[in-house]
Amino acid sequence: DNAFDTRLVREYLELFFRNDILESAAKKGGVEIPPFVIPESKNVADFRAQVETMPDIDNPQSFGMAPNADRSLQRINSQKAVTMLRQLASSGSAVAAGGATGMAVWKNQLAPIFSLWENVSKVYVEKSNGVEVRQASPDDPPVVGFVLMDTGYAMRLVEKVNKSLQTLQKVIVGAVLSTPEIQAEARSLMRSEVPMSWTTNWPSAPEDPTVFLPGLAKKMGALRGEWVKRVQGNNPVDKPVQLSDFLRADVFLNALRQQTARKLKVSIDSLHLVASFEPHLLSDSATTHLPVSVHNLILEGCVFDESRRE
Repeated sequence: DNAFDTRLVREYLELFFRNDILESAAKKGGVEIPPFVIPESKNVADFRAQVETMPDIDNPQSFGMAPNADRSLQRINSQKAVTMLRQLASSGSAVAAGGATGMAVWKNQLAPIFSLWENVSKVYVEKSNGVEVRQASPDDPPVVGFVLMDTGYAMRLVEKVNKSLQTLQKVIVGAVLSTPEIQAEARSLMRSEVPMSWTTNWPSAPEDPTVFLPGLAKKMGALRGEWVKRVQGNNPVDKPVQLSDFLRADVFLNALRQQTARKLKVSIDSLHLVASFEPHLLSDSATTHLPVSVHNLILEGCVFDESRRE
């Protein structure tokens, strides 16, 4: 479905389908490789018979994942089912946008969204409204430039969301005429979907507005609050970094890679990411020139051995 799935399939193919593995079973990280019985035969019928005995649902542990990894899939499928039911409910109750009944439907279904944004804005966004954010300069180090640009993206996105919700409220009370764009945004929100116009600068944005709005407000508060202060110092990553503060965490890692390459005076392609659950292993300035400590990182579908720190 996406680039990550493609990488995962390639990794499994390289792990399982090798002559040494197929000739004799092995273990890697506690995982039986391969996670199925291979017939000691050259007869195609024997292999087909073995395939027929395999369960329809794979055991997550067979692929090195946590035993409860399938719960994540169940949760995603449940969320999709709930969303579909909401879509059916909204399509069944919605009428022409210009009618009084239609505005009543809009008001009832969108009121929780308006209230949610108002509350999270007061907690996270309004506190940083007075903070000045300068434009990124070509002379800025890559990490500093990224933080300033990401903050700018977040500010424009907050402004977009504010304007959209305020316009919807005005349409509901009859102060502004509805337009096809406004109607499309209203329909998306009533289906518990984030309007496409809101996700331009946030590629991994949540699809549920009740998750999207608090997430955006928190990022805005973190970027315009703590991170703008950080970039005024010598090293903005000398304190632990929370990747969820950023709209584009992958771009942050690329900026970190570029800054490290400049510091070492080597090509970017020669560098690769090294991670460890033991911070002291990456604290040697002779071997690690720009270490970053990441906290509040959530790993899904994996097993962590506390005793072995891996």
